[in-house]
Amino acid sequence: MTMASKILTIMKRIPSLCHWLRAVLLLASIPAVGHADTEVLTEPVAVLPIKVNGGTVASPTLSAIAPTLVHPVSWRGPVAAVSGTVISVAEGNWAAGDFSGANGSFYLEIVDGANAGRWSTITACGEDNITTSDNLSALLSAGTTLSIRKHVTVDDFLGAANTAGLQGSTSLYSADEVLIYNGSKATTCWYLNKTSKAGWYTASGSAAGSLVIAPNQGIIVKRKTASTVGFLTAGTVKTGPTALLIQPGVNVVGSMSPQSMPLSSSGLYTGDASTGVKASTSMASADQLVIYGDSGQSTYWYLAHPSNSSLSGWYNAKAQSSGSVGIAPGSAVVIQRLSSQSSFQWVVPAF
Repeated sequence: MTMASKILTIMKRIPSLCHWLRAVLLLASIPAVGHADTEVLTEPVAVLPIKVNGGTVASPTLSAIAPTLVHPVSWRGPVAAVSGTVISVAEGNWAAGDFSGANGSFYLEIVDGANAGRWSTITACGEDNITTSDNLSALLSAGTTLSIRKHVTVDDFLGAANTAGLQGSTSLYSADEVLIYNGSKATTCWYLNKTSKAGWYTASGSAAGSLVIAPNQGIIVKRKTASTVGFLTAGTVKTGPTALLIQPGVNVVGSMSPQSMPLSSSGLYTGDASTGVKASTSMASADQLVIYGDSGQSTYWYLAHPSNSSLSGWYNAKAQSSGSVGIAPGSAVVIQRLSSQSSFQWVVPAF
């Protein structure tokens, strides 16, 4: 059992923590590298509370959540060479298939340099080389430091036996729905309460326990039971920056910061609409950000004041200054990117 799992087991014996724990608890540090590498890493471990508000079958309540915490680094080291989607390292010290196939889904991340935080899912793993789903060759050069982590899955986050406590059922109609978004497209999951087949399934009936929740994917839960449910999630704190792709249209993305991140320092606004949200003189012509809370959802946008730059900044739909509004750990946000704008990488600042 990992240190994170041990901590979570202990914390679950104190259920009242779900109600008052609002800050990240940095409880321990654990060795992060599982292969014989040239670098030894120590990463902080944390426990986060996740809250899902109650609703009804007729009128489900929406909560936006995300894992935030990640698996520890499995390998870290420098690039030796790159050709298209194939990346080679000098001393990976891993066997073919270690980071793919039956061992689960993993992703590679750039750790240093101008492109730190960019990542891509690993599609194949050979001896001392990996293949990624994206072509990162333009972002890499010999010596660039990379890390490899295992993706978080539905079973990891919500528990293979639904330890999160969401409403299971024998039909999707009465079960809580877990919508995992990739950009504007969502995969719906639910927990089947049936002795012989209990577990997480998609709306189409496929097993969903091993379904990946990637760093860029946020979750909308449609709660159909009146009670509010809270659960704890444990894992590793990702201390470096993380790049999340924001595309034209609706984006549901999870927070990667283990502490509340004010909009003013979130990195969403960069002053350049090609690298961050588009500001404007009116909310209607700006990119919009939606944050879900206990009292519903609130919309925010960045004002570029035409004559007084001191008034520029984040505002809500009521024209109230909102730069100090935080994106909570364990939450997801909805970003409505204008169709006239191009995609950009939201680089969530390092913790």
